[in-house]
Amino acid sequence: MQYRWTISQESNNQLTEIDMQKRMFDVLPPLNKSTQHFVHESTMKSSLYSAKIEGNPLTETQFSQNEGQGQHLLEVQNLTQAYDQISKMENTITFSQIKKLHAIVMNALSSSTGQFRKEMVAVYNKAGIVEYLAPPWQEIETRITQLLAQIGDSSIHPIVASAVLHFGFEKIHPFMDGNGRVGRLLASAFLNKSGYGFRGTLSIEEQLHEQKSEYYDALSFSDANATEFVTFWIRAVRDRALHVFEQYTQLKSLPERKEDSLLPRRREILLIIRDHKQVTFDFLHRRFLRIPSSTLHFDLEQLQNEGFVTKVGQTRGAFYIESQKT
Repeated sequence: MQYRWTISQESNNQLTEIDMQKRMFDVLPPLNKSTQHFVHESTMKSSLYSAKIEGNPLTETQFSQNEGQGQHLLEVQNLTQAYDQISKMENTITFSQIKKLHAIVMNALSSSTGQFRKEMVAVYNKAGIVEYLAPPWQEIETRITQLLAQIGDSSIHPIVASAVLHFGFEKIHPFMDGNGRVGRLLASAFLNKSGYGFRGTLSIEEQLHEQKSEYYDALSFSDANATEFVTFWIRAVRDRALHVFEQYTQLKSLPERKEDSLLPRRREILLIIRDHKQVTFDFLHRRFLRIPSSTLHFDLEQLQNEGFVTKVGQTRGAFYIESQKT
């Protein structure tokens, strides 16, 4: 199947704006220690807001402190691993990459991780009415092959190609669950590899969550005409790019702080200690359940050695506080 679309003059103007933002962004100095955490935080936001689009109730604060119900937290943690994975992907998207992303996203959430569906599925609206009947499972690989070939046309603007990739992937609906999350991952991966990820800071998922109703409406068209979604996607990327460029330039003007040189997890530990004033090791361990105790102890030792935190006491009742001078 070949997807079709029409680009309006307004959308063309928005693509020109995005290209201009990209050129301005590309000549900015590289991230220094005071702004490197911006990329990490953007990945966290992509993960959180992709999950929130699907109804996950976690807030940024809850996620940053590893709080919330088990499945909700697991959904976002899985997505964080998947967004880290797309930074390592080759330029060409393959079946194995798609299945691997799904396996990461649905780890411990589905019994068919990394496997294309083997039955017919339908997409329902809020009223429980069938909105779209996905193609037969026997056609999945053929349709994905056709989709990847179509977006590989170098004459298509990368922003448009990423929109068609996302739109087409949702229409194919290759998995029993997790298609939206994987589709957004693939679109983000395509933007990054095409040079339109703004150094990994775009976090288009936050923009999509802010415009969730419009996003779903644009995706709801059941035929091969992707015009509505392409139009929506171009505008969303333009708006997000403007926002990110403003944030980035403001960060570049900030003085470098010692804590900004910390590894992401150690910086998170410091922020938790700062927020709660004093915390025990058990408290921290509950918030980093996937991190071995030995690794967490080492992180705390390094934070102590570098003067960021102080350990008070030596028994099981010991706790950690932020050092007076950091």
